[in-house]
Amino acid sequence: MPLFDHLRVAGPTKASASLQSWFQYGIYDPGSRISRNQIFSISHVFLYWQDINTTALDRSIATADRNGRDLLVTVEPYTLASDWRSGSGQLLSDITAGRFDAQIANVCTALSKAKHRIYVRWAHEMEGTEGRYPWAGKKPQNYIDAYRHFVTRCRVFLPAAKYVWSPRGASNFEAYYPGSDYVDVVGFAIWGLQRWEIKRTGRARTYLETLALTYQKMSGFGKPMMVAEAGAAGDQAYKSAWLSAMFQGQTYANDFPNLFAVVYFNDKEPYHWPGGYGSPDWRMDEADIPQQ
Repeated sequence: MPLFDHLRVAGPTKASASLQSWFQYGIYDPGSRISRNQIFSISHVFLYWQDINTTALDRSIATADRNGRDLLVTVEPYTLASDWRSGSGQLLSDITAGRFDAQIANVCTALSKAKHRIYVRWAHEMEGTEGRYPWAGKKPQNYIDAYRHFVTRCRVFLPAAKYVWSPRGASNFEAYYPGSDYVDVVGFAIWGLQRWEIKRTGRARTYLETLALTYQKMSGFGKPMMVAEAGAAGDQAYKSAWLSAMFQGQTYANDFPNLFAVVYFNDKEPYHWPGGYGSPDWRMDEADIPQQ
């Protein structure tokens, strides 16, 4: 399996005992609802690079190291304005010109303390046009130049990190690809919101159907792939079916051979979905995780 030669875990662990040794589960769990479940070998954290809480980051790194987990770090490059989104029109050009090199150095130096593998996911969902992120919806070349600048500078401090390019999967996402020299992993998100699916398609899609749709889109880059964010919200039967399929490791080896990790978003959605769907609650508890 050559795509995973540089991403394999060091050896069998409790987290991977029932799976192929290359497959990992991860979790973003700010509420600590999932204490130390052995199935998870990646911890996910989000960083606002203009306002790093170094104490909280050091704690996250120490906890991940103590639990033997790799770290997925989503770095969100907001502006330096008081509302973080103002000045978005020049954000990418300022990054490329080096005006945020101090922020890059701060983030990547802080992360260099980690003892396990680090995946750095910078400026995700860059093709989005709804105004959620100040780096998104801009000209593809401007994004590419900024992404390459970030990776080049961060590699000075984190040469062994794996850099994750993580689009949403909109119709023009390929135009934002920074190139193989700057991307180690292609990431994406999949969400199962039962009410939304029924409204749009007339029925609730399964986890595997939803995964397959985006996986096929992202398979053309010849890179290892990870689900960097995943969540399910709906009635108990719907959510249980999603989680049961999600934690069936052999499915990935058979049907999604380039996928090496799925990372669950164990929190409420911080933004309102359009169309009156509110903020979905993706949270699960220990009892929701199927026995391996």
